[in-house]
Amino acid sequence: MIRPLHQVRVYACLQPTDMRRSFDGLSGMVRELLQQDPLSGALFLFRNRSRDRLKILYWDHNGLAIWYRRQERSSFHQRHILVRSGFVMMRRSPRPSTDP
Repeated sequence: MIRPLHQVRVYACLQPTDMRRSFDGLSGMVRELLQQDPLSGALFLFRNRSRDRLKILYWDHNGLAIWYRRQERSSFHQRHILVRSGFVMMRRSPRPSTDP
């Protein structure tokens, strides 16, 4: 199970990724491009060239897991926040205060 988003770092790959890559290929990209440990508990996002497919690689307690999504009518967009070695580190914005 993925931890709540306020407790996890999320990295998105800037370059299009071959969606035939699986655990070893995506883990290699995380180590090589980002110089991060794929077992760290962070989420690593990868998208294809046409931006209609998305893979998320993450460590799930005792093994790597991949979540895969295909958009039928639209495409995924990336928010560029902190660029580092071909990846973007995305941080969740704090929620606006609802106090009067």
